[in-house]
Amino acid sequence: KQWYQRRVRGRQMHKICEQKRRDGLKSALETLKMTIPGCSVLSDQSQQNILLKAYQFVCDLLRKQQSNKVVIEELQNMREKNDILQSEIDYFKEEYKKLSSLPMSNVPTSSNMMSSVKQNSSHVTS
Repeated sequence: KQWYQRRVRGRQMHKICEQKRRDGLKSALETLKMTIPGCSVLSDQSQQNILLKAYQFVCDLLRKQQSNKVVIEELQNMREKNDILQSEIDYFKEEYKKLSSLPMSNVPTSSNMMSSVKQNSSHVTS
C-alpha cells in the first residue's frame, strides 16, 4: 500500500512540475509574441510560427548591427580625415597671417619670382 501511495504522489508531483514547465513556456511564448513586431497579428500563432518570426527578427537586428558597425567605422575615419584637414587649414591660416603682416616690399611678387626662377635656371645650365 505504501508503495502505491508513493507512486501516486510521485505522479502527482511530476504532473505539477510538468504543468509549471508548460505554463512557463506558454508565458514566455506570449511575452515573445508581444515583444516581436508584427508577431501578435499573425493569423497562425503556433509556437513554431512565433519562434520563426522571433528568429527572423533577431537575424534582422544582427544585420542592422553589423551595418551600423561599418557606418560607425566610416564615420570615425571621416572624423580623423576632418581633423587632419582642420589642422592643415589652421596651419595655412597662420602662414597667411605671417605673410600678411610682412611689408609689401618683402612679399615676393610674380615678377620677382620669375626673375628668381630665371636666375636659378641659368645657374643650373652653367
